[in-house]
Amino acid sequence: MITATMTVADILKRYPNLLEVLVAQHQAFQRLRNPLLRRVFARMVTVEQAAQIAQLEPASLVQALNQANGEPIEAPPLAESSNEQLDPTILPAWLQFSNISYLLDVREAQATAQNPLALITPATLALADDQLLLLRSSFEPVPLYQWLARRGYQAWAHQHTSDDWLVVIGRLATAETQPSDQPNPAKPCVALDNRGLKPPEPMVRTITTLKKLPTASYLIGVTDRIPVILHETLSDEGYTFESLGQLQQSYLTLITAM
Repeated sequence: MITATMTVADILKRYPNLLEVLVAQHQAFQRLRNPLLRRVFARMVTVEQAAQIAQLEPASLVQALNQANGEPIEAPPLAESSNEQLDPTILPAWLQFSNISYLLDVREAQATAQNPLALITPATLALADDQLLLLRSSFEPVPLYQWLARRGYQAWAHQHTSDDWLVVIGRLATAETQPSDQPNPAKPCVALDNRGLKPPEPMVRTITTLKKLPTASYLIGVTDRIPVILHETLSDEGYTFESLGQLQQSYLTLITAM
């Protein structure tokens, strides 16, 4: 019988017929059709974690798999999860926007069956104690939280869109780790806090800062509301930008320096 603590890799090895059952649960599981990505993704993820990624009740996913495999419909009790539940409505005290120093987008790697950990590992190792990494993923990387915690990091996640998750990662205050001197695959990022300022000051500060940044680096503008004047000015100046949405009372705009 399949249980919530079994890995997806173990299940698919024993019951290959359940691949289509999993794929039908969530678009993120479409990647399991790729043999390479299946080896990378499935060996790390338990059924319970897969349910979290698909935003399903773990018991429901266990039942669906057992039912498709001809097992009793009743699901066994779920094991107690050791992962700390992340509250998406509350920014943790350690998450200071001004400390966001790098941005790493692994969505392309996920779409092309590359191993995102090959990018995430050096990016996190390069962080200093007062620096944060903003990770963009096409789904909530639930197994990553435990992997990070074991290595002295903490994370907070926010769902921007259905296929764009923002995950902020930083070192734990008690972690005895040293920044790596290896190349960092993440791009430099500056967060400019313009909250409490009246127009046109957010626009002036942002454009002035952008002109000082290296080409292809990023600036995150943090404002109290949608910065209409700033967006109009960025368009006129030819900058590429996008909304990262509303996090509590803060509106985030991601701008690419040129």
